[in-house]
Amino acid sequence: MDEYSLHQLMFRKGKLIDQTPEFISFRRTYIDKWGPVSFILMNFEKLFTDHDVQLAYVDGRQLVELARENLDKPTKEEMFDCINNKDEVGKLVKIPTRMFKGPEGPILAATVIQKNFRMYKAREAYKHLRFLMKKATIIQRRFRLYLFQKQTKDRVEELTNESLFVWKEMMDEFKQKWPSIKNRRRVEVHISSISIEELKRISMAKFLQRENA
Repeated sequence: MDEYSLHQLMFRKGKLIDQTPEFISFRRTYIDKWGPVSFILMNFEKLFTDHDVQLAYVDGRQLVELARENLDKPTKEEMFDCINNKDEVGKLVKIPTRMFKGPEGPILAATVIQKNFRMYKAREAYKHLRFLMKKATIIQRRFRLYLFQKQTKDRVEELTNESLFVWKEMMDEFKQKWPSIKNRRRVEVHISSISIEELKRISMAKFLQRENA
């Protein structure tokens, strides 16, 4: 029975089904090589689990040959050769050297190239857009600052003109009333400019006091 068994191993949701007659026969047949065989089986479980393969069938005889030839961790390509339902598993396990083989290989390759090129163009366009948005933000910030400075300057000029207008009105009124003001008792306050040195301001104040006295 063991000699004529296909030894097809079943993996469901990434886990090896070890209760089937096929697996029991497979283990009984290769029990003397079970160390490297079990290592390969663990690698298959990891491969199917990582790629969420729901159902896979592995040729036990090819698996044993792989265990004999390679004592290190097998590659995905080597493991893929042992899978019986390659079409279903290949859609989930992307192996570059296997993806574009077969009659649909050129079409699939062209599709992948187009997809990657569109992704590249979109990424470059996004980078360029971010660059433009950054520069536009700087320009807007500088322009708002310019408007604020201009508005402030205009406001200061407006306030200065208003103060000057008020001062001129006061001077005109003072000139008109001066004939009557000069004959009345009054107090004159002289404020020296702060731009003059302190010693000169004190001397001028004393001089004005003597003149008024």
